[in-house]
Amino acid sequence: MSDIPPEPGTIIEYLERDHSVIKQLMDRFQLSGTDKWGEVFRQLIEYLVRHEVAEEEVVFAHLLELLPGAAEVVEDTRAEQQRLALRLFEMERLSPHDPEFRDLLGHLRDEVLMHVAREEQVIIPFIRNSGAHDDAELVRRYELARTLAPSRPEAVLDEGALEEEGHGLSGFIERLRSAVLAHPSIGRH
Repeated sequence: MSDIPPEPGTIIEYLERDHSVIKQLMDRFQLSGTDKWGEVFRQLIEYLVRHEVAEEEVVFAHLLELLPGAAEVVEDTRAEQQRLALRLFEMERLSPHDPEFRDLLGHLRDEVLMHVAREEQVIIPFIRNSGAHDDAELVRRYELARTLAPSRPEAVLDEGALEEEGHGLSGFIERLRSAVLAHPSIGRH
């Protein structure tokens, strides 16, 4: 959390509350057996995605409107969010019992904790500087956006992000073509 405690009811308090829940969900992987990982992962996806959507729609839009100097920081944070969403999307297709899931979980934990720290060290000070950290309407809009937000990682991915990473239709077609060509009874005709 940032060095300055938030005043109750401020947007900063809500962001830090979300960060605390996200960290607790990450900790639950270590505290629970792998038989619970699927449930914990679903909870993490839902909470993290809704948080990111609300930040994008309310907090980032607000910062860009009031502080033009925030553009670079917001874009860097958006890029981190895209990487996190892509990681979640990738992991969602694996069984929590898959060794690859465990490897990706370690990367996800590092990325999430780095992302949260960056928001608390950079985004929260920008919010304070915007002079609207205690704006009740901003809090109301954030909570509404968070409640109504989709809970799937692909909902926060930029258009084309799945294609770039080979997860979209063209990536699927390419993987299918490779599998067909590699199959001994099909690929040699």
